[in-house]
Amino acid sequence: MKNLIYIGLSAIAFSAIANISMADELEEVIVTSSLIDASASEISNPLHVVNGESISKDATQSIGSIIDGLVGVSSSDFGAAVGQPVIRGLSGSRVKLLNNGKVVRDISSLGPDHSNEIDLGHLQQIEIVRGPSSLLYANGAVGGIINVVDNTIAKQDIESTKFNVGAGYENGNSGNTGNASFAGNIGGINLTSSFQSSNLDAYNIPEDALHEDGHGHEHEGEEEHEEHKATTLENSDFEKSAYKLGLSKVADWGYVGLSYADSSSTYGIPFHGEHDHCEEHPDDCEVPAEGGDPVLKEGVEEEEERIFADTNSETINFEGSYNFNSGVVNSADYYIRRTSYDHTEQHAEAHHDDDHDEDHEDDHGDEDEHGDEGTLFENKSNELGLTLDIGQNTAKQKLALNFAKEDFSIIGDEAFLKPTQSDELTLGYFTSNEFALAHIDLGVRYDQIKRKSDAGNYDNNLTSFSATISPELSEKLGISLGDRKSTRLNSS
Repeated sequence: MKNLIYIGLSAIAFSAIANISMADELEEVIVTSSLIDASASEISNPLHVVNGESISKDATQSIGSIIDGLVGVSSSDFGAAVGQPVIRGLSGSRVKLLNNGKVVRDISSLGPDHSNEIDLGHLQQIEIVRGPSSLLYANGAVGGIINVVDNTIAKQDIESTKFNVGAGYENGNSGNTGNASFAGNIGGINLTSSFQSSNLDAYNIPEDALHEDGHGHEHEGEEEHEEHKATTLENSDFEKSAYKLGLSKVADWGYVGLSYADSSSTYGIPFHGEHDHCEEHPDDCEVPAEGGDPVLKEGVEEEEERIFADTNSETINFEGSYNFNSGVVNSADYYIRRTSYDHTEQHAEAHHDDDHDEDHEDDHGDEDEHGDEGTLFENKSNELGLTLDIGQNTAKQKLALNFAKEDFSIIGDEAFLKPTQSDELTLGYFTSNEFALAHIDLGVRYDQIKRKSDAGNYDNNLTSFSATISPELSEKLGISLGDRKSTRLNSS
């Protein structure tokens, strides 16, 4: 039997070697970053580019879970909805999420259980960039930037019409997902649209995987009740719908396009702090005769706490590019964008007695009014951006100018920041040049930030700098030396 196995393995190995030797030529595949127009192998700083086709086959829902496992990258997750990316141990406001080179204006950096507001429809690729080039697009990104590139506004004419429909079912959280997209050229106008929907229940967990906390579930001296054994991870459900629509016109002079994106979600927040029913409702509890902590009175059931969040996002984007035939400037990319985003967090108590069960449906959106009024995070922004390509010969050079006006407020029970109006003016420069002895990348960024609120006014100018030099010692050995100074401004 072993001889047959050895013979079979030898035949497979011989076949593989024969196929390789018979190949006259291997096809060269070049992966390109849209941010700097250079192949990944030419960037001296770490860069990952994840192809959109491989992502479309993945059942994950968050940006963090998609890139989790890449070298130096991990994910900080709270169920299916929240997966914040971590680059070399840095996360939050130290890692910036971009969509087609533009900063995503959500509130994910203000809390680890806040979702990243990004739609993965019409996805082309995801780029993870560190080093000098990152200064051209975002400030304070000491960990790096993650750029999600899609084709909602087509920059090249769509040659063939494509219509895709997909659906899936996930057993782990007993839910379904669906998506549909269209891309075509009608009368010289490129038209794209996409729709995505997810409806996932709480995660199923193995028997006895969770430890009971003792609050009403289990009393000293009593046997554990089977009905209190948890079979799902509370507040790990996720429901989301998102759609995008894009139009563009492409010609020899460049392109111009308009897009609209809308998304909404409701998701539970698991792994929250302990919920002490006796502390919040002392009339439902009594102190045992032998003393100790209060316990529920006979016939009273503990109310399970429901913690959830609702998000809504709407983005209108007008962008284009103009190619100059001659002069110092090769091309100019420009955009105008308006974003409206809100995130509401609420705590509610899901009652299990008959009176309440008759009045409430088992649905993510129908939460018990016994909960608090919640906390509303709201962000509205308007942006103008211009990037000039001024590269000459072997040197790549880009100059970026950006202005953003942002109105941000937190209202409700857990508000910790006064409503704030921010004005940001940014000037960035990046160059990449190949010399005889080494490859050099250089990035410089200047930010002028003004903020106004009832608590006072704040004005400051920030300067960031990054440079790398990458000499090649031989064909198979190279080194990279870098220096960086990044200045960031906290939200509070």
